[in-house]
Formats: sequence, C-alpha cells, structure tokens
Amino acid sequence: MYALETIFDFAAAPSTAAGTPVDAIEEPTSGQRVVFWQLSSDRVAGELFVRPGGFVPVHVHGVQFERFEMLSGELSFRVGLRRRTLRRHEAIVVPPGTVHGFRNVSDEVAHVLIELTPPLRGEQGLRTLFGLQRDGRLRVTRFGIPRPLLQFAVLFDEYLDEIHLPVVPLRVQKAVFGVLARLGRWRGHRSSFPEYARPAERGILGALAA
Repeated sequence: MYALETIFDFAAAPSTAAGTPVDAIEEPTSGQRVVFWQLSSDRVAGELFVRPGGFVPVHVHGVQFERFEMLSGELSFRVGLRRRTLRRHEAIVVPPGTVHGFRNVSDEVAHVLIELTPPLRGEQGLRTLFGLQRDGRLRVTRFGIPRPLLQFAVLFDEYLDEIHLPVVPLRVQKAVFGVLARLGRWRGHRSSFPEYARPAERGILGALAA
C-alpha cells in the first residue's frame, strides 16, 4: 500500500519565490521541468512542473521512496493497482517496489514538490534521460517501444537495480536487457554522458571520460 500522510520533512523545501535553486532541467516529450533545490547524500528534492498532457510512464524503484506534494494543478496517478487524482495540498508517498506513474490530464500546468530518498543515482539518471530525449538521441513515450532500442537497453541495464519496468520479473529484465546492452555497447552506445551532468561537474566528468 502507499501512504497518503507526510513522512518526510518538506519544511526546508523552498518555493520558486525564495532561495536559489541548484539548476533546472527540461524534457519536451514528456512535458516535464524539474528545478533541483537539494542534492545531498540523504535525498534529492525539488519542484516538478508538468504541462497538460505531460507524463511519467509506470515504473518501479527498487529501494527508494518517492514523495509528491501538489502545490497547484492536478495529476492522475497510478500507484500499484489503484488510480487516483492528486490535487492541491494533497501528498502521496510511494514505497519501494511499488508500480507508479502519472499523467496531467487537466488544462493547467501541475506544480509539485518531489523527493527521492535515498537519492542513489536518481538525479544522474534523470539528467541523462532528459538530455538524451531533449537532443533527439532517445525517445521514450508513454506507450510503445523506446527508440533506438539498443541505446535504451544500454542505459536501462546500467540502472536496473534502482529502477525497472512493472509486470516483468526483474530477473527476466536483467537477462533480456543484459543481452541487448552487450549488443548496444558493441554498436557504440553508452550509458555515461558527461555533457548532461550537473553544471558544476561537467568539466571534471568530461576530463575523466576523455
């Protein structure tokens, strides 16, 4: 089951009207913009803006909690086998191992406080995914097979212990994506993209990758 009560302290999370964010990333295909406010060893926290029609496909986090608190607008969530609409001042906590995803079916931009704990590589993976889609190097839609499939397999194989697909057993996903990822790497696809790292880290990561 998922929890509706607040179990994380969001008192320190500033609004867009105060403080200085770390930076922001956008992805036009899924209609999302993320403003990062806190990046620490304990959590990744920030604000999410989802345009009308925007979405996050259903997925599962292996060991992470994900929390959403609506500031304005609404999102239609699937959490486990249930569907519900999250509206202003409502919050939801999705435990590890729970299938979840959402879509903005309204005519208003949804504005949400978000948190992922423990952070693991959630921020890094999100920056990479947004960057690849924004630059047309990868396309992940709400439904359908990602393109190019081998690039997706290489990237997904890297993060399978942290995020995976619903329904299909994880051991099957590891086997299938493992085979596809080996082929993808042979074809020149990679999972590391220093150009999409946090701005302060790009120079360091670029030097290490050279």
